[in-house]
Amino acid sequence: MKQHARVKDILSIYRSGGMVAVARYLSDEDIIITEDTWEHKLKKLLDSNNWASMEAEIASLSYIFNLSDNDSRRSNNESPDQGSEDGGDLPD
Repeated sequence: MKQHARVKDILSIYRSGGMVAVARYLSDEDIIITEDTWEHKLKKLLDSNNWASMEAEIASLSYIFNLSDNDSRRSNNESPDQGSEDGGDLPD
């Protein structure tokens, strides 16, 4: 059964299997890659054998998602009155 390529899947595959696993995923005939998407950009980089740029794209997005995950976890765990004594979050 065909399925659309998803950013979440690519990032997960990259973390567990590296670039070779991502290349296999993007080359799978059962994966539908829609034009003008980030997934399509990766597929074009793969097809042009531009692995370094492809990995940089993936690593960059992975880093951004990790930051947003950490921010949401931090905001969920902090109470409004947490922080420094002057009420700010940064030291003087």
